[in-house]
Amino acid sequence: MKRTIKIEDPVNLMLISTLILFLVFNAFITAGTSSLQAESFPLLRRGSEGPQVEKLQSKLRGAGFKVSGEEGYYGLQTEIAVKQFQRHLDLMVDGLAGEETLSTLKSVQDDKTVPLRQVEAASWFEVNEIFDRTDVVLVTDIKSGLSLRVSRIYGTNHADVEPVKPEDAEILRQIFGGEWSWERRPVVVQIQDRLLAGSITGMPHGENVNGHITDNNFAGHFDIHFRGSRRHKDKAEDEQHQNMIEQAAEQEWPLFR
Repeated sequence: MKRTIKIEDPVNLMLISTLILFLVFNAFITAGTSSLQAESFPLLRRGSEGPQVEKLQSKLRGAGFKVSGEEGYYGLQTEIAVKQFQRHLDLMVDGLAGEETLSTLKSVQDDKTVPLRQVEAASWFEVNEIFDRTDVVLVTDIKSGLSLRVSRIYGTNHADVEPVKPEDAEILRQIFGGEWSWERRPVVVQIQDRLLAGSITGMPHGENVNGHITDNNFAGHFDIHFRGSRRHKDKAEDEQHQNMIEQAAEQEWPLFR
């Protein structure tokens, strides 16, 4: 004969209530633990935004890495800084700020991971020997702190370079206030393990010359001058460029690996 448990029995009702409370409490604790873990080490990537990204950017700056113009938004500048941090600490270089990157960054945030170096006013003759065609280097505008990746395509009297991708071209436009310009601006150019003083313009030109990158939304190239560089048109030094190079050479800057 089957035995039927009567719910209205006080003892049975207490047992069932206790079981339900236990299951609910266990589920709450599990969810809470996952939530805390997610809050401690979220996966941040390009396009992420909000307080967690602001915290990441603050920690990167505290460790000596430069992040400019993207407060609370994970854009190109933040990704460049994350990759530089990962490379410097021998982590997997993927530009994603996950548990390994964030936990490592947390452990070094109170220490300047990247020491500052004096920016060199290297001569164009020397730069021309180490900055080969198709090489990709990082160029950082001193006044805004914005960085972009460029590739050298040619140039004998100075370096003719192009933004690597459309996002790099957009950063160049931002550096010049949202417009293409012949204005000269001081920059730090990292080539290999050296920080070199340079000066750039922000006007695309020479779009009909062979060798251009075709998918960077940039019609032509722009110029980087170094100490002793000369203009192509008259083989003369550009005084404004040389003045900008002197300004860049007065800087101390972090060296990234």
